[in-house]
Amino acid sequence: MEINQDITAQVQAEAALRTLNLELEQRVRTRTAELQRANNDLRQMAYVAAHDLQEPARMVTIYLQKITRCLPDQQDPELLEALCYAAEGGRRMTAQLNDLLKYLEIDERGEEQSLADCEQVLRKTLATLQPLANACGR
Repeated sequence: MEINQDITAQVQAEAALRTLNLELEQRVRTRTAELQRANNDLRQMAYVAAHDLQEPARMVTIYLQKITRCLPDQQDPELLEALCYAAEGGRRMTAQLNDLLKYLEIDERGEEQSLADCEQVLRKTLATLQPLANACGR
């Protein structure tokens, strides 16, 4: 007893599937490369912007502090408060720019990253802030 079965259609379908898989893999590789290039461009732009904005932010802060010191004590307290608030904003901006640069440099070095123990970080933070919380509660 002999059984013959035509599997031509199945062979053709498998070949078409292999071709589609190869095309898909190539499209994924191409798109991944494009995304990596775009990501690198964005990182470079962020680095340049953060670096270039550091000096103006520092200068704004310095000049606001000088203006605040030069004002006589009898000047408008609201103006003095606004100048102090603006100077503090400049300091925060400088700190954020510095933090952004540090972040970009860390990732750029390609160092191995590890998971942080969030509970340990929280305990350490609470221990650091506890004296301040106690002082404010008095």
